[in-house]
Amino acid sequence: MYTPKKRKLESGQAMTEMALILPPMAVLLIGLFLAGVYVFRAAVSDYGVFISSAAAGAYKQPAVDSALRQVVWSDLRGSIQAGDAGNRQVRSRISVKETRMSVLSVDFIEHQRATAYSRLWRFYPGPPPPGGWE
Repeated sequence: MYTPKKRKLESGQAMTEMALILPPMAVLLIGLFLAGVYVFRAAVSDYGVFISSAAAGAYKQPAVDSALRQVVWSDLRGSIQAGDAGNRQVRSRISVKETRMSVLSVDFIEHQRATAYSRLWRFYPGPPPPGGWE
């Protein structure tokens, strides 16, 4: 049964619970957001390495530049290197290692490294060289 005396004892309970839960909840949400950004940047760097390698294997440099424009972040775009690796292969790679000061003076380290090899699918006239095209 409800009594006015019981109501007076519970008058600030919701405010106290909110004050206790809000800081851990904010830290959790900020951490989830930062983890999502990191995962998205990793996926973008892997995609950029793959698409630049495929473009370099099938086409010439203008296609590689066009493929790299699809990479969202300019720092990742500038870190991707695509070029011939010899023996009818193309190698595309990225290596990013950065330390940034971010939330509450915590050092965040981002380390991305990826390499992709693609076979050259360009037309090569004439017979294959001795030993074949490997």
